Amino acid sequence: MSENSTLNYVAHLIIESFRENGLDEPYIAEKTQQFLSHQSKGDSLYWACNFLDRKNLATFAEKLGVTVDMLRVTAKVLSKI
Repeated sequence: MSENSTLNYVAHLIIESFRENGLDEPYIAEKTQQFLSHQSKGDSLYWACNFLDRKNLATFAEKLGVTVDMLRVTAKVLSKI
């Protein structure tokens, strides 16, 4: 998808996670459009920490090189700011 080149790094990893876990292309296209509106990697990270399901969160964490527990802590911190 050519639009992936304009996604920020975190959003790109989320989309990769979706594909790796077999989500359908219409859903991925919809999320790609949503992520294009994110102003920063922080926006995408906030979304990932709060809205990814267990399987996609685990895949995303692995791609990011962190643990799911680290992402959960990040979500708590981001919710405070």
